[in-house]
Amino acid sequence: MPSSGDTAVPLILEPSQYDRSALQRLAEEMARGLDELRPMTVAPKAKVLDPQSLLTARELLDSALAVMRRAGERTNAELAADANLGYATSVAVLDLVKSHTDAPKVPPPRKSTASP
Repeated sequence: MPSSGDTAVPLILEPSQYDRSALQRLAEEMARGLDELRPMTVAPKAKVLDPQSLLTARELLDSALAVMRRAGERTNAELAADANLGYATSVAVLDLVKSHTDAPKVPPPRKSTASP
């Protein structure tokens, strides 16, 4: 029996609890978010350590977007699946880019201002 750490937690767990228009907006927003990730897979600002991994990230983006933007009406479950696919794809693409470029892994500490 898998432990809770072995189970993926989707963005939308129970599609029936959401209004269709809300699910549709979320799926569309997730697709736009994937569009916004494309530049970092084509021309990342950091030095590329493994170009093939960035190619994999682009292919993942293209495949997910092809599914998410397919023609036709969707059920609530399908809209939720599209949103979940967009979320999982964004996490995977960000991980591939961070892991295979020399971008900072941890943000630098915040500069604090002294109180008067």
